[in-house]
Amino acid sequence: MKKPGGSSAETTSITPRRGRGRRKHQPDADAQTISAATQADILKVAEEEFASLGFEGANIDEIARRTSTSKRMIYYYFENKRGLYKAVIKGAYASLRRAGAFENVNGLSPMEALRKYAESTFDTHLRHPNLVRLSLYENINRGEILGELREEIAGYPSNLEPLRNILSEGQKDGSIRSDLRLMDVYLIVVGISFHTISNAHSIKALFGHDMLSDIEIEARRVLVGDTVCRYATSLTEAAPTLDRGKA
Repeated sequence: MKKPGGSSAETTSITPRRGRGRRKHQPDADAQTISAATQADILKVAEEEFASLGFEGANIDEIARRTSTSKRMIYYYFENKRGLYKAVIKGAYASLRRAGAFENVNGLSPMEALRKYAESTFDTHLRHPNLVRLSLYENINRGEILGELREEIAGYPSNLEPLRNILSEGQKDGSIRSDLRLMDVYLIVVGISFHTISNAHSIKALFGHDMLSDIEIEARRVLVGDTVCRYATSLTEAAPTLDRGKA
């Protein structure tokens, strides 16, 4: 093989040729592995970029610079910036769904299982702060991208099944209120968990209160469990409620 200009290229570092002088090709599986690894690298960096700056602020050139690929390759895999953002959002919610899987409640009472569910959900949000920030940006944009991913996120409501089962068992044995709405209980848990990440900086700036300190994290983990368990406690054991007709 000749270099441009006619000089011969050195071959001392080239893998020895086989057969009729042609290099042995790597299996297609290797190429697929490299492709998957490249896309994973792009998505990891893009998630950080979009979570920090949102869709408008994120820069494809910066994403390319921080990965082992090029802007051209990003467009090859994801077509454009919007396509990359959609892939990030899709992956983020898929990760949150997997991370939020909660099944192991064997041997626990319904109330103990509910507390464990709340604490597990809280810990999931702590482990995935980028997903919280991406969700904030998606809500600012009225869920535009999620609306385009209806098929991909169709299974997300199944994440509520473990909580539904816990509440059902507690209602059967009388330890959990019979008038609870599943979504209300879920939003109590997610609300406290989400707010700990989403508003940490503003709370610290306004009040000097660090919600992400070790002590505060442990306190809020207890808080989310206490709050949802007290809310779910059977009315026969709870304090009297206000008679709105006499208020």
